Amino acid sequence: VKGVRLIYSYMHSSTVHSTKVTVSVYFEGTANSLDSYVTQIGLFAALTDAVDLKICETTTLTGNQYKISFDGCGVTNGLMGTLFATGLHSQCKEVEKHVKNILSLESSSVLSSLKASSTNQKTSNQIKVNLNVVGLSRGGIAAIQLAQMLHYIPVELLQINLLLFDPVPGNLITSSKFIDIFSLNTANSSLDMSYCHNVRDVLALYPFQPLPDISFHAPLLPKYPAQCTVEEDATLGCHQGALFCQRTIDARLSFFRIHEWLVKHGTQLHCIDGPEAKSHDHFSAIGLGARLHMTAKECQKMMDEVMRPPDLGVEGITRYTHSSPPGAVISLNPLSVDDFNKAPGLTVYLNKYHQRLSEQLGNDSTLNKTDRKSVKFLVEVKRPSPNSSSLFSSCTHSND
Repeated sequence: VKGVRLIYSYMHSSTVHSTKVTVSVYFEGTANSLDSYVTQIGLFAALTDAVDLKICETTTLTGNQYKISFDGCGVTNGLMGTLFATGLHSQCKEVEKHVKNILSLESSSVLSSLKASSTNQKTSNQIKVNLNVVGLSRGGIAAIQLAQMLHYIPVELLQINLLLFDPVPGNLITSSKFIDIFSLNTANSSLDMSYCHNVRDVLALYPFQPLPDISFHAPLLPKYPAQCTVEEDATLGCHQGALFCQRTIDARLSFFRIHEWLVKHGTQLHCIDGPEAKSHDHFSAIGLGARLHMTAKECQKMMDEVMRPPDLGVEGITRYTHSSPPGAVISLNPLSVDDFNKAPGLTVYLNKYHQRLSEQLGNDSTLNKTDRKSVKFLVEVKRPSPNSSSLFSSCTHSND
């Protein structure tokens, strides 16, 4: 911490040229191993074209792309990891060690410049880390805990971007709300990210289908820092089933969004859309990626097909959550056949991303924007108004 503060204080008294280094971090779900490609977490870890920090200890910069990935805490820590998320903290500490190590690579040159220069204006080449973190289920909780752990590093040195796929702490909602009054369990300790000022972008995706209550799989929606760009969206599927490496609609939609997000935030991935990629073995990372890959137009068409009018209406489903403020739910909204048939002035999308993609591509055939009186979504994340409350959400933090 002292080394980080020294570099930061020096930056404000110097002419600093920054070198951007992207570190991509992947946290698997509880019972999943990366190497077997149980889910797309292991697949994207393999597709990331970067120096693996678990294999190569960084003593000098050998490029601007690094990665580190972790098996699920149930794999690394057995029964204690499965029941109590034991092991997440040590995984986060390992990432913290590597981030501090990368940041400190320039600290020696900074100190040398301080000693060698006799002028008040100094020049240095300081590293800035762009940390892209992807986590599934308990791995999503690890991503949140990592952001909490690294909150002390100034945003001038570290920018954190999070992709949380159905982050599940493994605690019951009622016990978290009424029994854990000191906020010690995994759910309550992960709810507040408001002080994590170096978190700049979050994409949180939640499959709408709930598992039975006894499975302890209520997802978590934390309170984010005010300056952070947050996109919370519902998607098709059920928990990690929506992230399997299969050519199902829910899995392919998930793959498209994660791939798009990683590229947008500077993670370098192996090419999966060329003829060479398609010739790879279907069980290799590139071969699997090529089979799941699709263009933006294909993604929109797939979502349009999902929204074709059914013979019967859709009955609503509500998935309750741990959230701050309390009361957030993941909903399959009840829709009538008339809703799907585009009643006058109404547009129905699969989710918010479907709407945005349709408008971006300029081929939204539903209605002209000027004719729209209302928009509905088939699946949706619903946050409560600040003054509302709910019995079903656990939170010991206020939104004030």
